[in-house]
Amino acid sequence: MDVILIVDLNGKIIVFNLIYATAFIVFITTTFVLCLKSLELCMGKMAPNVFEPIECDEPGQDEIGLLVKGINNAVQKINTLIEDVFQTRMRELEIENEKRLAELSALQSQINPHFIYNVLESIRMKSVIKGERETATVIKHLSRLFRRLVNQSDNLVPVAEELEVIHEYAKIEEYRFGKELTINIEVDDAVLNALIPKMILQVLLENACIHGIERISGKKYIHIKLSGVSNWIYGSVSDNGKGMSEEKIKDIMSGKELKSGGVGLQNILRRLNLCYGENFEFKIERPESGGLTVSFKVPRMEKNN
Repeated sequence: MDVILIVDLNGKIIVFNLIYATAFIVFITTTFVLCLKSLELCMGKMAPNVFEPIECDEPGQDEIGLLVKGINNAVQKINTLIEDVFQTRMRELEIENEKRLAELSALQSQINPHFIYNVLESIRMKSVIKGERETATVIKHLSRLFRRLVNQSDNLVPVAEELEVIHEYAKIEEYRFGKELTINIEVDDAVLNALIPKMILQVLLENACIHGIERISGKKYIHIKLSGVSNWIYGSVSDNGKGMSEEKIKDIMSGKELKSGGVGLQNILRRLNLCYGENFEFKIERPESGGLTVSFKVPRMEKNN
């Protein structure tokens, strides 16, 4: 009887141990699996650059728990680093933007238009009084040109306003060269309200006069063209002047510091870069017929009414 009782008791102990061991194994396995799933979810979020800590009440001191703690610490440091880098980059962008605006303003403000305008008006009135009508007329065009400079405060202006500047400057150059010079202006009416960089056509026309047609004898010809195609504005100024060497063109396009000639074109290239970044085209070409053609392509933007 005692033997049977001992056997029965041992059997219960064995069954109890098996149940306890099984429950313990299930608990450990479940905890292990949940931790692994949390790790898997966390690593999955990191792939698309989403850094979130692993949600866990109290990581244990085993290998998995230590791994969870390490990943959470790493995630926290990464998020702090990203925030610091983002704020630093924002400050750099603000400084860069202010520098670009200052540089653009400096390129467009080499002189004081108010002073020159007042002086020209005084000279024009003296010419009128003395009966020098031709001189007074050209001074009038030059005065209007500078008045437009005073009134234009934006970096981008409508094509219609830029054309007014061109017409005033063309009158001055026609007075200078006389009947030898013909300036043809061809503009698509559909782009009159589109915006282009201030004074860009005037500088191109001036360059064609000073470095192109001035150096040749006989008939001088300049053709200015503006058109719009889809979301782009195309502009060009062509002349039958002396032209430009390939070496000089390369120096201008590469941004090489110039001692003389091409500075105006290089400034236009810099202004286009400041206004549009890389989203523009600027070309200096030597046609087979001679002379020089300077052209640009910029995004089409309309003036807000």
